[in-house]
Amino acid sequence: MNTINIKAESEIVEPSIPEGLPYVSVDITVTIDHKEFGTTFADAEVIDGYQLLATRHAGGSPYLLSCGCDEPGCVGINDGIFVARSAEILSWCLPNETTYLVAHGYAAGELFESNANVTTPRWTG
Repeated sequence: MNTINIKAESEIVEPSIPEGLPYVSVDITVTIDHKEFGTTFADAEVIDGYQLLATRHAGGSPYLLSCGCDEPGCVGINDGIFVARSAEILSWCLPNETTYLVAHGYAAGELFESNANVTTPRWTG
């Protein structure tokens, strides 16, 4: 069984123009077995936070990794990551041809399985 860890950090960002409103910026980092898989604040390859959230409720082959320009092929990501869920297990199967993942130490076609239990963070403040 693997450990898939999703860490989210947020901060309030002040507007750059006087009439603007502050907004919340959320940075997401995903690690698999303590090795960084991707993040939302990289310059090129990024985690797609919306696709990642969608996997909480459904499987499929989403592009969890993309380019900052929203075109996965731009950084050598040509296939989505196959995601399957059951009541107990969350499975991610990496595509066979992904330059980015291989360059970061992951094997093409590698399968990761983790407990499907998602813990909800407690907010304090």
